[in-house]
Amino acid sequence: AVDPGSVALYLFMWGVFTFGMFFATMKLRIHRCMQTLFITLTILFWILALGDLLKQTHHTEAGEVIAKIGGVEGIGVGLLAIYVCPSSFSALSQSKILTTLFISFTKKTQTDEYG
Repeated sequence: AVDPGSVALYLFMWGVFTFGMFFATMKLRIHRCMQTLFITLTILFWILALGDLLKQTHHTEAGEVIAKIGGVEGIGVGLLAIYVCPSSFSALSQSKILTTLFISFTKKTQTDEYG
């Protein structure tokens, strides 16, 4: 009941979105792990879109091979995401911005109590 090619278009558009997020992480200078996650996720979405498109255009053998390649990459992207999440939180907790905000917040509360 799904139109042929609509899933491929859906996956392709998610690839476009994650490609934009990759450039956002470059612009904001977020650490390399997050950039790697977004670029591999972009490639994953585009591989899956290509596999689905090939299946819909009666190139089923090529579509199956591409979909299996996408599945293997999907496992790799999932493992990378499991690594990136804790590492990004630990990098965020070490940042000067959060430390500065925490120190200024604690100094305000201490001066309010005694002053």
